[in-house]
Amino acid sequence: MSRTSFHTVVHVVNLYIDSLFNEDNERTSAMIDPIYYVINQGNQRALSVIEEIEWGFFESEGMSSKIVDNVEVFFVKGIISYEDMDDLGDGGWSYWENDTFEENEDFDYFAMIPPNRIEFNLIVKLDYNNNAFSIIPINFEDFEEIEYSEEITTSVELNEHNEIMRIVVTDEVMATTYFDYFITLLLTDIERAFNLLDEEYREKRFVNLAEFNRFIDRNFGELRHSRAMRYQVTHRDAYTQFIVIDESGNDFIFRETAVMQFAVILDEHTLILPEFLEAFNATNAQGRVALNLQRFTNSLNHEDYRFAYSKLAPGFRNNNFPTLQSFESYIRDILPERMRIEHLEFGTEGNVYTYRVNIFDRDNGNARGIEKTFIIQLQEGTDFVISFNII
Repeated sequence: MSRTSFHTVVHVVNLYIDSLFNEDNERTSAMIDPIYYVINQGNQRALSVIEEIEWGFFESEGMSSKIVDNVEVFFVKGIISYEDMDDLGDGGWSYWENDTFEENEDFDYFAMIPPNRIEFNLIVKLDYNNNAFSIIPINFEDFEEIEYSEEITTSVELNEHNEIMRIVVTDEVMATTYFDYFITLLLTDIERAFNLLDEEYREKRFVNLAEFNRFIDRNFGELRHSRAMRYQVTHRDAYTQFIVIDESGNDFIFRETAVMQFAVILDEHTLILPEFLEAFNATNAQGRVALNLQRFTNSLNHEDYRFAYSKLAPGFRNNNFPTLQSFESYIRDILPERMRIEHLEFGTEGNVYTYRVNIFDRDNGNARGIEKTFIIQLQEGTDFVISFNII
């Protein structure tokens, strides 16, 4: 399935949800395929369980398709997240259209994302000859039976409410789609978000779901307002990688193997990423020291004290920080929560390297810097150990 097909279907589903939300029966009926009434033996029963809700946010749980005579049929499994909108007043409505969030300037979208969720199935038909779409809402028990029915591939008659709008999907749209979708999961379904993490990354970074949940809780206030600010796309043999950086400087790495099939990495220090390895192999000793120093300070910025502690030189660690807790306490007391590093002076003595730096509070431009000297030894491959002057 192409990106364009996926986003076209998502747009169609959101049009349908919008018509239900606005109780626009004329528009809703114009989108419903006639076979729906055949399936239901002429009964005009509730079109879908989602007709009962006040507001909905659509997430695709899965999508497959087949095409017959230029009519492409999509079998959509989705989730609606919803809540009562009565207390929001006029102008509070916000929904996902063309895969970007449209909202009022002063309206806090993420504050209203609820845990209420309804699973549903839909069939979406795209008739490319007539440039028209139709929808068949179905129950779970009907899904397999209808999926293989010949009747669902019949042509769709065009009307004023069901014209196909083909979505032009750029890399930026996909990057934003993955980012917005993952942020929504972090706020509404933490377990599904956890399962989307790259397996190797998940095992190294978080011991279990509870630890991941604590990490999200600590950063919840920041995440619920998180917005993608810039992105980078790299096409590799096995996947397409999207690196999204939000306005707080957090990294979100999405490795896409197919449309809406991706794994997530939340930092650049836990794994040796291909970009890091390429830069590491292409530079000299000073550059390699700087790259590893960046990994160390990135881990502190992400509150990954276990990783940072594991990189301390053994003698230095035993003499100064006998426990992980003592190291974490020192870092929290001495250094800003989010650091920005300014390199001042590089030195070397044999296979030991020093970097004198200024450490600034990234969130407070007026704060004075803290001068520190890091002592780094490069080890096999990209590995290293580090120590620093104790204040």
